[in-house]
Formats: sequence, structure tokens, C-alpha cells
Amino acid sequence: MNVDRLEYLFRISPLASRIPPTEPSLDLVIVRPGRDPMFAANVYDANGRHLFEKKIYAVFQKAYEDGIHIDMRYREDGEIVSDSDGPSVIEYVRCGGWEWIPVIHSNVY
Repeated sequence: MNVDRLEYLFRISPLASRIPPTEPSLDLVIVRPGRDPMFAANVYDANGRHLFEKKIYAVFQKAYEDGIHIDMRYREDGEIVSDSDGPSVIEYVRCGGWEWIPVIHSNVY
């Protein structure tokens, strides 16, 4: 079941209600740290992970602002803003079906 909100203005998957699916599906909200221009170079560095953690926490706080976290983008310097044409911080995917195949890696983030 898609849940677009848990609190009044919290919308983790806002497109579930803005663009209702026509068939059974699940909306996925994905964050890939490697998309951050600053984090990609420091993916295995503990300080880099800590800095990314702060950034992504700030992004997901935007879910409490009527789901605007899905509009956040990276600038070339790695700053996260809503008025850029850089890569999206959030990948939003609507799936009609999937198969989960777990892969274990020791150094993947």
C-alpha cells in the first residue's frame, strides 16, 4: 500500500496522491549517495559519510513540507537546493512489480 502521508504535511511519496496509479503499484523513494558530487569522491571516508548524513537528513525534513524533498537537486558544488537543474537527490520510481535479489558487499554505501 502506498502511503503519501503519516502526519498532516508529511508526504514521503507525494506523487501517490498527486498522480494516482492506474494499476497496482508501489512508489519507491530512493537516495543514492554516489549522486552527490561531493560524496562520490569520499564514499569510503567516515567524514564524507557523516557530512552526507547531515545533508540527507535535511532533505528528508522537507518531506514534512508537503513532500518537497522530491524537488531537491545537487548543484555542482554538492549543495542541495530546490532551484537547480543538477541531478535529483531523490529518485522516485513507481513499480508495478519487482524481484528483490540481495547482494552482500562489505564496502558499498
